[in-house]
Amino acid sequence: MLFFTSLEYYLGQVDKPVWDSNPVHQMQPYLLLSIDTQKKSESLTLWKSDAKTERRALVVCSAGLDSTVAAKAMIDRGNDVTLLHFKYKHRAEKREEECVKRIAETLNVPLKVIDTDLFKNVIKHSRLTETYEPIEKDRAGEAGAEFAHEWVPARNLIFLSIATGIAEAEGFGHVVLGNNLEEAGAYPDNEMIFINKLNEVLPYATNLQKHVVLDMPVGNLMKHEIVKLGLEIGTPLHLTWSCYENGEKHCGRCGPCYMRRKGFEINNATDPVQFDILSETVI
Repeated sequence: MLFFTSLEYYLGQVDKPVWDSNPVHQMQPYLLLSIDTQKKSESLTLWKSDAKTERRALVVCSAGLDSTVAAKAMIDRGNDVTLLHFKYKHRAEKREEECVKRIAETLNVPLKVIDTDLFKNVIKHSRLTETYEPIEKDRAGEAGAEFAHEWVPARNLIFLSIATGIAEAEGFGHVVLGNNLEEAGAYPDNEMIFINKLNEVLPYATNLQKHVVLDMPVGNLMKHEIVKLGLEIGTPLHLTWSCYENGEKHCGRCGPCYMRRKGFEINNATDPVQFDILSETVI
């Protein structure tokens, strides 16, 4: 006798692997399973492939280096890209919005902007939204690159949830994030496993024939590799904004500024944006 369940351990024993305790086959959403008398099985999906939907990609874009390179990479892969930008009352909001508008115009893609006070007035507890103690001087620079001093609680999870809802409703087959390997060490929602695990969950979160996949074009790259890729594929890096601050120039002191400057330095390339402390050496 065979048993089928959507819960892997539903019929298993606590101290024994499920496959050793019961002949259970875990079922994924919208799958058809065919089994013959020899107990040989074949899985068939009920998802219907739609070429137009498969080409549409909604890119969560902060106007930063990583998400802008990710957007250009998706365009170069033949995708129909739309940028999705969140204004969430953080320090660099004004500069990011100005830059993402220019990026969308340069890449010739549509731009959706979501204005929310969720992180500022409801969730709070982040230096980035000025709802937590201000950043100390010794937490900037390299320390700001290695530790999550500017953590915004569950930000990428919330962003991706909203983006998935839009993708399901409007027929996007892909949601794209500019998560990367360099920041994954400090920010767990930049980890590739974070995206992989969400991809396992998404079939349970969207309706039939509304298949949405999360992509991470630069998820396996360090910052200097992202800079290299951006230069190679002609990304408008001069329009990007990486800084946590809201000045006329990049401050050059915060974690993202440090990583950005180091990334261009490793590539022996000149960063097209201006820094307040350009004369200082990146160590």
